[in-house]
Amino acid sequence: MNDRITSLRDGLRLAAINKDLVLEMFATRWHTSGDDLALAALDRGIGTIENLIALARPFYLLLRYDKNAAERFPALV
Repeated sequence: MNDRITSLRDGLRLAAINKDLVLEMFATRWHTSGDDLALAALDRGIGTIENLIALARPFYLLLRYDKNAAERFPALV
């Protein structure tokens, strides 16, 4: 999906996805506040917010545009 979307939008790269959008999505999915997101990431073995951003960016587009993705990737929810 990432390849398809990035091919449609010239210049779009995973690294260019706004980190605040990624963090907001995972705070919502994990039912936590932005202030507690670092702790939620740590609880899931991810470590730091920087690690979360790096690990989550490839899934951001998938989770945003594929409503069934959460069922296939329950660890992300």
